[in-house]
Amino acid sequence: MRIAGAWQTALGFLLFSGTEDIAAKSAYCAAAVLVATIPSCEALGGYKKRLVPWIGITLALGKYADRLPPHTLSAVWGINGLLWYFAPQFVSVYEICFHPSPPSNYSL
Repeated sequence: MRIAGAWQTALGFLLFSGTEDIAAKSAYCAAAVLVATIPSCEALGGYKKRLVPWIGITLALGKYADRLPPHTLSAVWGINGLLWYFAPQFVSVYEICFHPSPPSNYSL
């Protein structure tokens, strides 16, 4: 539930933060969510070493968002989401097992 809660919090922030520098804010929110969800990913069998590069990439995208074409970040988020939805083998890049066995006592 930590993963869903982190993304819902980020979405709420973005929806109510106004449109000024929204691209940079979306990148910084993505980085913050990735950091917040590392314990959940580890509990599901993933490794933080797979998330750390994405954290760096999203921070860099946020820093240079004003220099990028307007819809660059929308394309990055959209392509990443489509890959997760339509290409489940993409999840193997993060080495995450969505059905841990036996059930753990970790807070997801």
